[in-house]
Amino acid sequence: MKLKVTIEFGTIVSEIDLACGSGAKSFKWLGLTAAARFASRAPHGTRRRREASSITANNVAYMPLEIVTEDCAFFHPDDDICDHLEDGERVTVRLGKRLGVNEVGRPEFTRWATIAFSVSDTQQEAREAALKEEYEIAAERQKRLDEEERLRLAKEYAKKAIGMRKVMISKLFDQQAQALAVSDDLRTMARNNTFDSLAKSPAAQHDLRDTIKKHYFSLSEIYKNYAAATSSLGTSHEMDAVELGQFVHEIELYPNTKALTDTIHIIFEDSCIPATAAEKKANPHLSHPGHVMTMDRPGFFNAVLRLACLKYICRGSNKKMPQGQSNKQLPRASFHHLDLHGFDGAASQDGAGSAASGTGAPTQPEVTDIAEALDLFMKHYCLPLIERHLYGAVAKHAVATDEVLAMFYDHLEELKAQFHSYSSISSPEEEAAGADVDDALTITEFGMLIEDSGLIGKTSANIEDELTLKETRQAFAAAQGEEEGGGGLGLKHNQMMDFPEFVEAIARLGCLKWEDGPLPVLKKIEGACLAVCNAVPRARRASLYASK
Repeated sequence: MKLKVTIEFGTIVSEIDLACGSGAKSFKWLGLTAAARFASRAPHGTRRRREASSITANNVAYMPLEIVTEDCAFFHPDDDICDHLEDGERVTVRLGKRLGVNEVGRPEFTRWATIAFSVSDTQQEAREAALKEEYEIAAERQKRLDEEERLRLAKEYAKKAIGMRKVMISKLFDQQAQALAVSDDLRTMARNNTFDSLAKSPAAQHDLRDTIKKHYFSLSEIYKNYAAATSSLGTSHEMDAVELGQFVHEIELYPNTKALTDTIHIIFEDSCIPATAAEKKANPHLSHPGHVMTMDRPGFFNAVLRLACLKYICRGSNKKMPQGQSNKQLPRASFHHLDLHGFDGAASQDGAGSAASGTGAPTQPEVTDIAEALDLFMKHYCLPLIERHLYGAVAKHAVATDEVLAMFYDHLEELKAQFHSYSSISSPEEEAAGADVDDALTITEFGMLIEDSGLIGKTSANIEDELTLKETRQAFAAAQGEEEGGGGLGLKHNQMMDFPEFVEAIARLGCLKWEDGPLPVLKKIEGACLAVCNAVPRARRASLYASK
């Protein structure tokens, strides 16, 4: 191991290369050796051919006062060099006269020299005080350096983020755009009787609208996640009864019984938005007796309102739930025994509550207002669900931060190249539906890119970083914009992905793949970004193998 040592004595500066063997020598040795080399130099700076074979503090004319590098202001004199420095690293040794004295003629050491050379029992207290002070100064200096580095990076990130925000403008949070989306969904919800049935007075409706606005982002994320849970191509933004049931089971609202399954199906039918006459005319299959009903986002909001009413207002009892469009009655005879948390007297008395499992909301006083019930439902069930499973919501927030935007900006050209490379690959089904291959990825193309990147599956059996095809589909669906796409023969907007949505989907995949890992969110997203940038299409990969 060899170090580049700068020796400073007042205004005199000398530089030497110092061999340290394996590096298992102390910083005190480094300081004394540098002092000896400095003392043995010729008047014009050339050192003598031979140096003293034994170097101690008593046979050099100079004493090391400090040993520092650009990154560290203190090295303990007894620490080994190899534990702190690398081969070829630069280090500065500051020297003073061996017997420096203060203004009253007493010998005076620097803190480092006190720690290094005051080793007798009588000097122990002074040595410990000097060591404590040195560590405090070093910690304060490191804190200052860290803050300077943070500010430097923040400035650099902010500069790059400006350019990336121009690219990502359609995906960054826009309060006005969200307000329009909320208003549109509330108008659509009114086509079903759920909202008016549960909030009858103008004041109650006003409170309910405000509560929906408050939780709009969280509810939208949940809908996107479960709407893509079992979907195939073209239905990743439509929820069926099975997907609604999966949501209810995973929030652990009630134990899984036939009564609950029947209830979910009835709530699903009562919450769906009926098609308008214009929609039925444009899509005749909607009027067909065998048509399977699906639920859009406003319909899901209606279902959440009914579930909140069931949990906190009806409380699993025989209290009447507002009649829905299906005209079916909930299975009341057995349903009051489903409650997990002692809301129903009979359930609590016969021990049904203690036998149940679930995340568990605490027993609440009786609720009569649907806005309050929705707030409790979000607090006890939906928000904990997002915290446990919906890591894509974390990515949605992260993709608006300067550091994540700056990272994407560094790889912008590579990402654009991959996006356009894969957007030229479409399935016959998608081409027949009118997919534009120039500026959008379909779910098939996106899936191929992610598979080629190596993100699908696990890295090894010992690392919990599995990414599934289902999660890939959910990331595709969740990254879509809130606006409705055009109907008709062409693919809907939400079945195609533009470049800003592509970037957000990568961020979501990074958070999903390493969801339980200790990595910071930035590193998770960067890992997914690098994998996508390095993806090789299958056709090119085959030709590369053939040429070898």
